[in-house]
Amino acid sequence: MGLSTLLFFSIPKTGVRFSAKKFADHKFFGGRKSKVNTILAGLFAGVTEAITVVTPQETLKTKLMHDKFRAESKYRNLVHGVTSILKKEGFNGVYKGCFPTICRQGSNQAIRFLVYEEVYGVLEVPPFLSPTSFHFRTVLYQRH
Repeated sequence: MGLSTLLFFSIPKTGVRFSAKKFADHKFFGGRKSKVNTILAGLFAGVTEAITVVTPQETLKTKLMHDKFRAESKYRNLVHGVTSILKKEGFNGVYKGCFPTICRQGSNQAIRFLVYEEVYGVLEVPPFLSPTSFHFRTVLYQRH
């Protein structure tokens, strides 16, 4: 059941992460690129994903995985487990450990996006080799 929780939350987590990064890039920094802006936008993305997706995912995953080791499981499947936990423990039952998760995800994404931007800048294709450049098309389609 822990795996189904990971799979269920993986798409929303990635969507929230990249959407929050893009939002921060444009709304907070006006699209201006710098290392500091990238770190701060990544931090914002990590905090956003921690609050909206990662904390509930981690909490549910842990509770569902531990349930499998009991002599008699309390939860039949992912949906039953989530609804049971929400009924019994409420909103706080899903958000245990939120602050450490915010710290972890915020720092992870700040570093991840900085490294991504730096590596992307190094590996970026020079403009004259771009498939849309005149030089590239001339070389590619030149007949001998």
